[in-house]
Amino acid sequence: MNLITEDDFIGIDNDRDKHSIIRYADGSRSVIPRRFFIANWLDTEANFGSLHMGRAVTIGVGSTVKVDNDKQALRMGRFIAMGEHIRFTLNGQHPMRSMSTFNLACFGPGYKEGTVDHHPDMVFENDIWVADEAMFLGGCHIANGSVIGARALVTGGFKTEPYGIYAGTPARLIRFRVPEKVRELLLELAWWEQPMSWIKTHADCFAMDLAQDVGRSCEMLTALKSSLRVHSLKVAA
Repeated sequence: MNLITEDDFIGIDNDRDKHSIIRYADGSRSVIPRRFFIANWLDTEANFGSLHMGRAVTIGVGSTVKVDNDKQALRMGRFIAMGEHIRFTLNGQHPMRSMSTFNLACFGPGYKEGTVDHHPDMVFENDIWVADEAMFLGGCHIANGSVIGARALVTGGFKTEPYGIYAGTPARLIRFRVPEKVRELLLELAWWEQPMSWIKTHADCFAMDLAQDVGRSCEMLTALKSSLRVHSLKVAA
């Protein structure tokens, strides 16, 4: 498995043979299970496939990515919390428009199979929570702020809406985490792009109930956004 992560990556530690802990210079870390990438249905650890992952991603024990070629990658942003036994199926497509869906070519030379339509990369943006035993099929796209319920099935090519809560088989939108105006401001703020020191400085803002007083929440988020603009101008100067 090829891991592509943040520029300030400083190393990987193994924790009691259950997790690999990816460490960063700013003190943050990401955690993934050992034997995370599995080669198709043989349950052997894959030495191929790509994981693009940012800081502060935690994935529970027993979670696996099933992969059988390099045509798709798993892309994860920052601040993603996932429960145990999550399943990701990157590949696994079969020919659908030919005489058989069976991959006849696996029997060797002389056998042929129909064309397989591969999904694009599987994408998880930022600030996402996934509960235990959820399953994700090829090409799905999980937007910023989304929540995926326990044992939900996210079908191939499905895309969530930002800050939506999804559950069921197949997964469907239940409601949104916060009111629409708050969602808009959160997406404009894109707080996950800020350094860990900025997040710590504004810890009280992160602890605030954004749905209790929408007006006050919007004022707070607008002020944070303005402070970032001022900071950016100072840096540019």
